[in-house]
Amino acid sequence: MARILNAVERAVAALGLGLAMVLLPVLIGVSVYEIYTRKVLNAPSAAYYYAQGEAFLLLVFVSIGYAYVRDAHVRVDVLRDRLTPAARARLELAGALLFMLPFCLLVMYYGFDRAAASYDVGQRSALAFGRPWRWLVDAVLPFGMGLFGLAVLSAALRNLGFLLTGRGGPAPRAGSDTTDPA
Repeated sequence: MARILNAVERAVAALGLGLAMVLLPVLIGVSVYEIYTRKVLNAPSAAYYYAQGEAFLLLVFVSIGYAYVRDAHVRVDVLRDRLTPAARARLELAGALLFMLPFCLLVMYYGFDRAAASYDVGQRSALAFGRPWRWLVDAVLPFGMGLFGLAVLSAALRNLGFLLTGRGGPAPRAGSDTTDPA
């Protein structure tokens, strides 16, 4: 089981990191160009502003699973660090089963519907002559939540395994393997 969970976590991390490595330069390039046109050319354009927002949205949602797998997300550790490993595992498991997995499933369910509806009507971005692939931006939301859900499910199974066997440790493991998956 540990091999399967490791493979899932590596796949989520590799996919999230790989897509982020493509999207981050796009976001930076669009942002720099938007600033250049606005400040230097004195010709602001809403198109670049919206493209910047869409690139940021894509970057966040494709990398959220990576952040969770690598324990690189924002976490308030004031209480958690004082808990025993078993209590930490119970807390993580409860959070995953009661909050994170249901949230992922809801976002995926409604996100797929939104992306399909956007595709069906040929929705364009907010600009008058907007990009015709708005559905693709909408589809990234359930895709990213799916990656996040896989990461959460893997962590939940690791925590459950730790609670049942006493081996391993609570997942995600703070300060553990923070190397890139590649």
